[in-house]
Amino acid sequence: MRNINIRYKVASLLIVLLMGVTTSCLKDDGRVDFANVGYVIEMLDARAIGQSTSLNATGQDMLVDVRINQTGPDATTHDITVTVGLSAAAVDTYNKDNSHVPGTMVDPSWVDFPTTVTIKAGLDDNGNKNRVAVVPLTIHTGLIPQGNYVVPLQIISTSPETTISGNYGAALFNFYHNIYDGVYTMGGQMDRYDATGAPLGDNLSGPMKAGVTTPIITVGANTSTFVMHWADGSNVGGVGNTATPQITVDGSNNVTLQITDGGAVPQNWGGIAGKLNYYDPAVKKFYINYKWAADAPSPTATTRGMEYVLTYLKSR
Repeated sequence: MRNINIRYKVASLLIVLLMGVTTSCLKDDGRVDFANVGYVIEMLDARAIGQSTSLNATGQDMLVDVRINQTGPDATTHDITVTVGLSAAAVDTYNKDNSHVPGTMVDPSWVDFPTTVTIKAGLDDNGNKNRVAVVPLTIHTGLIPQGNYVVPLQIISTSPETTISGNYGAALFNFYHNIYDGVYTMGGQMDRYDATGAPLGDNLSGPMKAGVTTPIITVGANTSTFVMHWADGSNVGGVGNTATPQITVDGSNNVTLQITDGGAVPQNWGGIAGKLNYYDPAVKKFYINYKWAADAPSPTATTRGMEYVLTYLKSR
């Protein structure tokens, strides 16, 4: 697998890397005459169509090093200047795949990158004949609004003229924020009971401490994750691997929670009897009432419960 080098200036967003592909063929006799193979310019970090890399971000600036590579039997004997730019046609190709929400090309002011880079003639420090130039792509993720936006970076031309890879000539970076994405304050309370079913009354239970927040992070159009906290703001353990449940909102704004991080679903995981789980779009609030780790429905034995009211505060 090709590895992409991504450096965060502050932190991270929801990103998808998707590449366009064309077909290629060999001679009928199954042999390739490598003596006649010329130079090809490609994006070294490209991935095949249908594959993607998703990264998480906070809405701050992100720096992605996009490597452009010269292949061929020998290193180039002359410098090759490569021009790159944003390609609306690449977004059109992306949108032909109906497995995702159609994307819109980002406004050019949301990104910064040099429009030309140079692949230098000769060998690199390790004697490698295939030379690389790097396009530092800065993405101002804090400017990207809700929706599915795409940064379509493509090799436009080369000088002197050199073959551009049909398979790996463009990289699409996909940023998707659903309508729930953002930072939320955590109101409501946390429940903890001892083996007799009596409230523990410790600092982890009771009303949520003022000022506790959680990020709601886009997974899909109607699904998101959030981070659980005890009443004092400390992290919750014992739920999956990371105590990071996934929220799903249906067409009637009802909410369900699942554990999707690879950990085992907690014993008796489910809604608290008599309490609703829903999203109120008018005030951007989630009402989440779930319990777990009990021998019987809440509140008995070692029940733990969340009775959260999550209120939208700001974008991530």
